[in-house]
Amino acid sequence: MEKKPLLTKLAIALIAVLAAAFLTLVIPSLSDGGMYFLFLTAIIFATLLGDVRAGIFAVTLSLTANLTLLRYLDKWPRNLGEWTVFLAFGMAGGFTVLLCHVRAESDKARLEAEKRYRVIFEDAITGIYETTVDGRYITANPKLAEILGYDYADHVINGAENLNYRFYVQEDRRKEFSRLVEENNHLAGFESEVFRKDGSKIWISENAIAVRNENSVLVGFLGTTIEITDRKIVEAELLKSRQELEEKVVERTADLELANQILRNEIDARERTETALRESEEKFRALVETSTDFIWEIDSKGFYTYASPKIVDLVGFEPEEVVGKRPYD
Repeated sequence: MEKKPLLTKLAIALIAVLAAAFLTLVIPSLSDGGMYFLFLTAIIFATLLGDVRAGIFAVTLSLTANLTLLRYLDKWPRNLGEWTVFLAFGMAGGFTVLLCHVRAESDKARLEAEKRYRVIFEDAITGIYETTVDGRYITANPKLAEILGYDYADHVINGAENLNYRFYVQEDRRKEFSRLVEENNHLAGFESEVFRKDGSKIWISENAIAVRNENSVLVGFLGTTIEITDRKIVEAELLKSRQELEEKVVERTADLELANQILRNEIDARERTETALRESEEKFRALVETSTDFIWEIDSKGFYTYASPKIVDLVGFEPEEVVGKRPYD
C-alpha cells in the first residue's frame, strides 16, 4: 500500500473534524451530547485513514472545535460535571487514537506476515498443500502443480483426482498415510509412487501434519511434497548392481572352490605318486644292495654314476670311491 504524505493525513483529519462541526451546527439537537460521538467518529476516521499523528491532530482540533461550538451555542461548561464530561471526551479521543493505532499496526503486521507467507508459498521449491480427509485439495502451490503435471495450482484444486481413489499407485496407500498421521499427528519421509495428470508415474516423498477441529477430530492434512523419481532410479540401479555383484561373487566363489578342489586332488595324486615312487625306490634299493651280483650304472662318457655295495667284495673300493670314475682308472 502506498504511503500518504503527512500533509494529506493532516488534511484528512481537518476535513473529518470540520464535517463533525458542520453537522453539529446544522443539527442543533446534537449539541446536547451527540456532538461528542460525531467528533470521536472523526478521530477514528482520521487515525485509520492517516496515522497516529493525524489522530492526535484530530483530537486537538476536536477539543478546540468543541470549545468553540460550546461558546457559540452558549453551552459553555458551567460546573465541574460539565467540565468532567468535556475532559472525558478528550481522554476518550486520546484512547481511541491509541486503540486505532494498535489495531492498524496489528493489521499491518498481519498483512506483512500474510505477504511473506504468500511469497514463501508461491515460490517454494517444494510442493505445499492442504487436503481434506475425504481426499480433496483445499490449497496447492505452483510447485505442487508442476510436480503433478498441471499448469496452474487452481487446476490441482479443481481438477485433480480424488486422493482416496486414483492418486497412489499402490492400493490402500492413502489409508496408510491417514492412519499414520492420525496416530502420530505427523509423518515424515512418506515415500509413494503416484500418478501424474497424464497418467505417468513418479515417486514422491511427503511430510504432513494433522489438521483437527475444535473437538480434536481429524479433518485434513497440511503437508509438503518433493519428487524423488531420480533418486529412486539411482537406488534401483545401485540395487541391481549390488545383486549382480553378489551373483558374480557367488559364481567366482564357486569357481574358486572348484579350482581349489581340483588343486587338492592334484596334490593328493602327486603325494600318492611320490609315496609310491619312494616305496618302489626303497624296494629297488634294498634289492640292489642285497644282491650277490655287482650292479652298476655309467653315463654316456663312461663314468660311474652308481655302484652297488658288492664292489667292495670284488675290488675293495667303496661305492662312493668309484662313482665319478671310469672302470679302468
